[in-house]
Amino acid sequence: YTVSTARPVAGTTCYSLATGVPNCFIGGSAMKDFEAVGGTAHCKQLCLQNQDEGCRSWRYDAEGETCALLQAAFDQAACCPKPAYTSGTIDIVITGHSPATANHGVPFDLTVLGVLPSVLPVQRVKVVPAGSSCADPLPPATVGLACAAGVVCSP
Repeated sequence: YTVSTARPVAGTTCYSLATGVPNCFIGGSAMKDFEAVGGTAHCKQLCLQNQDEGCRSWRYDAEGETCALLQAAFDQAACCPKPAYTSGTIDIVITGHSPATANHGVPFDLTVLGVLPSVLPVQRVKVVPAGSSCADPLPPATVGLACAAGVVCSP
């Protein structure tokens, strides 16, 4: 599976590795705390590694180099401005789907398993033939969906 929300840094072909919302403190009791954490990406990774135990968001304190894992979904509107803090979510984690295959022209129900952040207003899945790339153009029969660069789609 490939899920990408990355965009090139303006004026370059480079992608930012920054993660989370800077200067954002998300309150709430931590399900786990870690010390000597090397940055926001490390904090996010700790949340991903603990998502089966309920981690949905995280906050990183750059001054103390600590990471708090939170069970509440990330809500940027709830950020309290604090310069040393960065908070964020684990984004989308897909753990499986069913059915594994589908036949052309035969209707089917698709079930996607995983963790989807509750702050995303709409979820989309692009189904492509086996051996195809998600970057391939949409089939002509597709209606109500437009994609830029093949992978960023919206209604």
